[in-house]
Amino acid sequence: MIQTPKISIIIPVYNTEKYISKCLDSILSQTYSSFEIIIINDGSTDNSAKILKTYQNKFPQKVKVFTLQHKGQAHARNFGIQNTNGKFILFVDSDDFVDNNLLLECSKYFDKNPDAIIFGVKTYYEKKNKFRKGQYSSKNFKKAYSKNDMFKYHTICVNKMYKKDFLTSNNITFSELNTGEEQLFFIKISTLGKDFEIIKRDLYNYRKQRPNSLTYCKNKNDLSPIKNYYRIEKFLKTTDIKYDLKLKILSKYLTKAISWYGKSNKDFVNIYYKELLKLTKHTQKSYGKYWWDYYNLRKNDNYIYQKYEIAKAYILYLLREKLLYIPALIFFFLYLTISGDDE
Repeated sequence: MIQTPKISIIIPVYNTEKYISKCLDSILSQTYSSFEIIIINDGSTDNSAKILKTYQNKFPQKVKVFTLQHKGQAHARNFGIQNTNGKFILFVDSDDFVDNNLLLECSKYFDKNPDAIIFGVKTYYEKKNKFRKGQYSSKNFKKAYSKNDMFKYHTICVNKMYKKDFLTSNNITFSELNTGEEQLFFIKISTLGKDFEIIKRDLYNYRKQRPNSLTYCKNKNDLSPIKNYYRIEKFLKTTDIKYDLKLKILSKYLTKAISWYGKSNKDFVNIYYKELLKLTKHTQKSYGKYWWDYYNLRKNDNYIYQKYEIAKAYILYLLREKLLYIPALIFFFLYLTISGDDE
């Protein structure tokens, strides 16, 4: 008799023939055995499908492969959620790989029945063949989860294991956008979840600087960050979270939308500018006094100068509205030296 697996691992695959074997091998060598692998072949045109068939034939009780037309990673993950049998769900990207005790470490918390289990991520630099504690590490995790500190646990989906019933009962799915499809998913997890367990270890390996990946591309040509802002704003209106936290969340995603402008493709930058201008005016009109009232969006500003303008706006807000001089200077220094995007 085949027992129902405790964990379902969802892997969207699109043209990653170079990496998928390492990914699957890292999962199949886990020290915890109650899992299934749900692979969604998202219309790959390389040899990925052939490789996946080999694994499915070799591990028929562990590996299930579904083939779809290419509709993107979000669609593939959402399809995967609908076809899982496990009590908990883990998302793995097909060019990444995991430590062989990841599932075992997470399983230690199953008796507590958490909505999500959060762990850290090591960054693997393919070109240099080196691991580092990158931006998704657990180094800044606190032992106890707090909604006010949600961004310390990172907006990516692959550093968390989720209770399936929690996802399905709250209709938590991925936004089908070109980029940033995890953002609303993350906000829903962070605000609706009540029970979280924290593992202060880096157990997942994120492959950075892979050619042809979306995050590796520097020239952006879509409105995804702006669309994300509006979707998150719409969701927040349905919650009862504190107003200060709502402003913190909107601030995070307005900053993302602004930073994207400095990375826009030259053929798309004018379109993005017009929509970003609408967004900043909407935010200034809709919410109380905050840093965005001191921000001045200017055409053709580069990425670095936009970061400077955001920092300056926040400092002016602290000085003029809060009379906080030392925190203003500290924020200015920290923002310009260590701030970064999750996307």
